[in-house]
Amino acid sequence: MTVTLVQENHPALFPARMPIEIRCPDVPSVIEGVVSEMSESRVFFYTSCEIRTGDVVFVLSVPPEITLGPTLNIAGAGNVLKSEKQADCHYIVEMEIDEAAPVARAASHYPFASVRTPSTR
Repeated sequence: MTVTLVQENHPALFPARMPIEIRCPDVPSVIEGVVSEMSESRVFFYTSCEIRTGDVVFVLSVPPEITLGPTLNIAGAGNVLKSEKQADCHYIVEMEIDEAAPVARAASHYPFASVRTPSTR
């Protein structure tokens, strides 16, 4: 699958497949997605729910294949820049990462991170 939101000037995007959970200020439930590409400051992911542009908090589960150790859950804050509906009723979302830290350090700042973290799919 090609990510249509990717622009020519995005630095160092690399393919990645890992679960992500998003919380939006106006949505009471957790929105689940799967990361498709990322860089140091951007994440592109698929989800079955439309996400409006604006601030969000997230938990990203980095699998052992990338960490070369145990699964690492990262919690942080970001800004959804774009969301496009795909032909198969899924959405591709572009999110800019504002800040992120391993869950152990982030739990006090992002309270939902200590309660629920994505499972590796």
